[in-house]
Amino acid sequence: MTQKIERIHTEKYATAISVAKKFVAKSEMRPSLQMVQHRSGGDIVATDSHSMFLAKGVHGFKEEYLVNPNTLEFAVGDFPDTYKIIPADKEHTFMLNQTQLAAWIHFHKSFKQLKLKYVTVFFERESMKIEIKIPDNHATLQLPLSEYNQQNANCEKISYDPEYMLESLQGMQKLGSETVKFKFYGQMQPFVLDNGNDALCLILPMRIYN
Repeated sequence: MTQKIERIHTEKYATAISVAKKFVAKSEMRPSLQMVQHRSGGDIVATDSHSMFLAKGVHGFKEEYLVNPNTLEFAVGDFPDTYKIIPADKEHTFMLNQTQLAAWIHFHKSFKQLKLKYVTVFFERESMKIEIKIPDNHATLQLPLSEYNQQNANCEKISYDPEYMLESLQGMQKLGSETVKFKFYGQMQPFVLDNGNDALCLILPMRIYN
């Protein structure tokens, strides 16, 4: 006997959930942040309050749920309105293609192995450079990118946790992103990675005291 089934979620759902696992909170202080929010429109959102992952239109639930990606426990309850924290001001932008994305992942894996606590990006009129500091030394790198556009005079540099960046870059790669656009809004404003299709990551910058 032939049985027919109707899939609730899209084919990208399983991949999106595996990416979301990296963005949920590890602490039990805020239980809702250990969950992945399934919004009624089909989007899923995960955040630990320092970084955020959003996948668009990947689930088919008709109601909103919170789902623990590790235990598959379902719950209902309050979840931060993460859409409100996505900036909309003038921005510095640049684009990565798939080859450049792979290169950025390679370098950020190295940053993680070096146990760097932060990385600083400096924005210049025609280009962007990354500075890394290790004990008794520092280095400046120019990683590959394209379509650089400088619009915000108040955004000269920004520092971030390289592990958050690595997780975001790897998430974009797992979802098959053809391009990833970076949007920077200011030294202490959250910045965004957007594949222009179905995924977005947001990272809070770090305040560095010299």
